[in-house]
Amino acid sequence: MLSRAEISDHSHTKHQKYSGWSELKRKVRTRARKILRSSIITIDGIKLEVDRNHYPPNVVRALYGERYEDMEAAFVRQAVKSGDRVLEIGAGIGFISMLCARACGADAVLSYEANPANEAFIRRNFALNNLHPQFRSKAISVEKGEGVLFVEHNFLSTGFINRGNGKKMAVQCDPIDEVIREFRPNCIVMDVEGAEIDLLPAAPLGGVDKIVLETHARVVGAPAIADLEAHLQAQGFIRANPGRGKVCLYLRRAAA
Repeated sequence: MLSRAEISDHSHTKHQKYSGWSELKRKVRTRARKILRSSIITIDGIKLEVDRNHYPPNVVRALYGERYEDMEAAFVRQAVKSGDRVLEIGAGIGFISMLCARACGADAVLSYEANPANEAFIRRNFALNNLHPQFRSKAISVEKGEGVLFVEHNFLSTGFINRGNGKKMAVQCDPIDEVIREFRPNCIVMDVEGAEIDLLPAAPLGGVDKIVLETHARVVGAPAIADLEAHLQAQGFIRANPGRGKVCLYLRRAAA
C-alpha cells in the first residue's frame, strides 16, 4: 500500500505530465494556426474570428497562442456562476462576454464596448457561437452625455485617457450609477484602460459581490490604483488573488 506521501508524489507527477502534454498540444495548435493563417480559432470552447487585416499583430499572436485575455478568462471561469448577473464594461471582441454568457445565460449578461469599430467583430463572434449577450455599443462614464474617446492603433487599448497617440472620437455615454440600478448586476467585469479609477468610486456597489478588474497602473500610475484598492476595501471587498498581477478578482467579504 502506498503512503500518503507516495500518493501525493504520484498525483503531482501525473499533474506535471498532464500539464506538459497540454502545453505541447497548445504549442502545436499555435504553430499550425500560424502556418495556415487561420481565420477562426477556438479558445476554451469559444470560437473567435481572427481578422488579420484589422487586428494588430499582438492580438493575432495572443489569439493563435490561446493567451488572449487569459487571466481575465481564468477569473471569470472561477467567479461567474449560474444565477449571476454580469455587467461587462469593455467587451473588446466579445470573448469574455461569451464566457460569462455560457456560465450564467446570455440574458444575464450586459456588455458595453465604447469603440464603435469593435461592434462588427463582437457581433460576428456572437453569431459564430450562437451566444448573444445583451450588448450596447456605447461607453460607460461617470456622467451621462458625450465623451471623448482616444482610439489607439491597437484598438483594444482605446480609452478615455489620452496616451499621446490616439485619435479623438466623440461617443455617447451611459452613467454607471444608472446602468447598475437598471440592470442590477451582482458581478462586474471591467477592462477600461485606466478609467476604472473614476468609474468604480462612482458606482453603487451595494448589490455587487464580485469584481473582475484589469488595472492599468502604467496608464494612471500605481498610487491611483492603490487608492482604488483602498476604496474597494472600504466597500467591503477583498482581493482574492494576492500579488502584483494587473488582473484582479475582488470578492465581498461575506462572499469570500
